[in-house]
Amino acid sequence: MLKCHPGFSAKLEILKYGIQVIYFLLGLFFHFALLKVLTRKRAVYSKFAFLKLYYVDSVLSILIILINVGSIRIMNYIPPLCPWAMRQYPEPFQSISLLYIEQYLKFSKCLIFCFMMINRANSVLCPMTFTTKCIIPHVVIFSILTPSIGVWTVFLSDSQFVPFQGGFTPETKMSFNWITVSQFSAIISSITIGVVVTCSLISMICMSRTRSENKHTQQSLTASALCQSIFYVLVLSMEIYFNKSKPSSIETAEFWKALTAFSFDILLVLPPIIMLCLNVRLRVDVFARDSGNPLNSPK
Repeated sequence: MLKCHPGFSAKLEILKYGIQVIYFLLGLFFHFALLKVLTRKRAVYSKFAFLKLYYVDSVLSILIILINVGSIRIMNYIPPLCPWAMRQYPEPFQSISLLYIEQYLKFSKCLIFCFMMINRANSVLCPMTFTTKCIIPHVVIFSILTPSIGVWTVFLSDSQFVPFQGGFTPETKMSFNWITVSQFSAIISSITIGVVVTCSLISMICMSRTRSENKHTQQSLTASALCQSIFYVLVLSMEIYFNKSKPSSIETAEFWKALTAFSFDILLVLPPIIMLCLNVRLRVDVFARDSGNPLNSPK
């Protein structure tokens, strides 16, 4: 039976978990506030394909946050649970592999953001067609189903709890000769960075040439996307580095794994805050009890 790592203070680890819960709850508040507005004023905001994609992105973020707060971070940062888990699950079990649904949702979120950036680039290149909505359902289905290419083997393989810092984490015993989750993560991250950087450059270069009635709307939505893209590039670059590097010790590997998890938290918590800071209409609708007559478009 595997033994838990000694030397971790239970109080300090629980404090780390508490801090994460606080900023996750803050993120949930802003996510639900934005979703409420986008749903209540659907007639106004559904005209913009970018916001329809953001709606899906926000739902994915909420699901990932709930999985982390309710299970994964508890396992990682509550040391008293580690000995119990090691005794209760000494052998690999297939049901433990279901915890990888969090990684699956992260892949879907990255793909959704790729299409959000493609929408922004298209909005400045072809401003008369940037509100086209017919392909949105296909984009969402594609983004939800594509991660199964790299994760299906995990769900069909046995997984085992292994010590991780003060707590524990699932580790898969691959039963199939197929791409690993870490390899697939590097592929998705590389594709996302390439698409985000390309679309960001197009958006910044062509925005000043835009001539349309919705120019202010395009600028506010594009500014939000560009701010988010900076964090995506930084966080996913860190993911690639971690997946490609060969740590000299278990402690170093666990440190980098925890650091990449913390960095991805930025992509879960900050997007709704950025949207509210850079879009006046959304901010007014979220925080004002009575915003008066709604405008025809978000600003």
